[in-house]
Amino acid sequence: MPVSAAKPAPRILEESNEHPGDGTYRFRFVSEDEISREEEGAAGAASGSFSYTSPEGAAVQVSYVADALGFRPQGAALPTPVPTQYPTPSVPLTEPPAARS
Repeated sequence: MPVSAAKPAPRILEESNEHPGDGTYRFRFVSEDEISREEEGAAGAASGSFSYTSPEGAAVQVSYVADALGFRPQGAALPTPVPTQYPTPSVPLTEPPAARS
């Protein structure tokens, strides 16, 4: 079986990386295959986003916050969690037989 040559890594078209020295940071990049990512953070918290095109050709965009409460992503491509609490159906109240007389 022939071995195929590895695909070259996509080139980075835009890139910025800032570390001002005050504990904050910010970075961003965009590659030639239309993958992008950006993030900024300080003091144990970060927020950012990334985007790419799925193998099916759909645009995928995810934004997130990461802090003391954990990593919380948001995006239409992410699965929807199953609810942990379900509504309680209302049930008509009935009186005990002795109370009806």
